[in-house]
Amino acid sequence: MPFGALPAAAANELSYGGTPLAQLRGESLLKAARTAGLPRTLSDEDQMRVLLGVLLRAADAVSGAPATVAPAGAWKELREEAAGLLLLCVRREGGLSEATAAALNVLNKPQVVEKVTTKGNRWTIAEACRDPTVERARTELGGDGPGSTGEWLRSLGDALDAPVEERPWYKSTMVLFVLFLAALFVLVHMLLLGRVLMKVRALRAHTRNMGRSG
Repeated sequence: MPFGALPAAAANELSYGGTPLAQLRGESLLKAARTAGLPRTLSDEDQMRVLLGVLLRAADAVSGAPATVAPAGAWKELREEAAGLLLLCVRREGGLSEATAAALNVLNKPQVVEKVTTKGNRWTIAEACRDPTVERARTELGGDGPGSTGEWLRSLGDALDAPVEERPWYKSTMVLFVLFLAALFVLVHMLLLGRVLMKVRALRAHTRNMGRSG
């Protein structure tokens, strides 16, 4: 399955099942994602659309003719390392870069997959990991930490079904803004209530003084 670079804007312009990807939302988008075999932990609609666009473009390249939708289970045809790398790129970059697309083509080559199958070890990818295109993709995606490229790719494959870490609520600008408005609302009403109570007290004192003077 050959891959090519696909920015998010270009993905949204693609037609998927007769509908522009940019307009594919909600249940329709979720159904397309499930049919293509995308990870069930994936909930971001923008990422779903880009991944569907990538699989659609790959299907075009395989068949030599424009495809209307991604083949059923297309995601599951990818090696776990390649799928993990693709998902990381879409999450970090918003689309598929040229460097990552080249690395995916190396990792998903038939001879690499065949070698892994023959040796009975899905992580036997030493030759592919030494390819400069894979190293460039790792550097581009910030994976140039300790450990070999093979270990890094393995961690990506292992993390495919892991739930995405939710952003803490206190780091959300929208949540903090709503809390600020709520606090301001309470403060203003407390001040108004204080003024009303002061006026009531003053009125009672005035009424008492009038009664005494009468």
